[in-house]
Amino acid sequence: MQDSRDISALQAELDELRRDNHKLSMDIKKLTRSLNLMQKQMERNKISSDAKDNVSKMIAKKRSELERYMNLLLDNCPDMILIFDRKERIVYCTASFLKLCGIAGLGIVQGSLLRELLGAYTPASFMEKLERVFKEVYEEKRTIDFVGTADFDKSGDMRSYSVQVSSLREAGITTQIITPSLGLMELAKGERYDKI
Repeated sequence: MQDSRDISALQAELDELRRDNHKLSMDIKKLTRSLNLMQKQMERNKISSDAKDNVSKMIAKKRSELERYMNLLLDNCPDMILIFDRKERIVYCTASFLKLCGIAGLGIVQGSLLRELLGAYTPASFMEKLERVFKEVYEEKRTIDFVGTADFDKSGDMRSYSVQVSSLREAGITTQIITPSLGLMELAKGERYDKI
């Protein structure tokens, strides 16, 4: 009798172990499937990350190329273009402006205030109008054209210039751009900056 009870207990324990083994086998299959899915997802993420890196590199290369072209364009631009930040400090100007004013390089005037830079070449009425226009352009987000006189080459001969002031906003930076065009009288005569 004792043997039959021992066999029954052993049989019950063996059945319990089989159930546990089956459950563990199912858990291992689930974990294996999850692991395979995770590995596939990681491979997709790596491919996606590599693709993103490649696209970022291509964008950076293209941006660098475009910046080179933009700098080339601005360096060889015959027009006078002056770019000021919101605090009215010059951040950039074309070589045409520097040449006409006899300024050796942008570094000499970079960071100068609008009035400090242009006040030496223009009458007070021009500066007052330009400062008013700066405020209007910034507040109204529009471009304003006007005519003013200046003696950029300090020859003592004031010339009329058509001036355009516009505003750019990029990544939280607001800049004002002044583009004084060739003196109106010289334009009528067909002259160029390098002849003035």
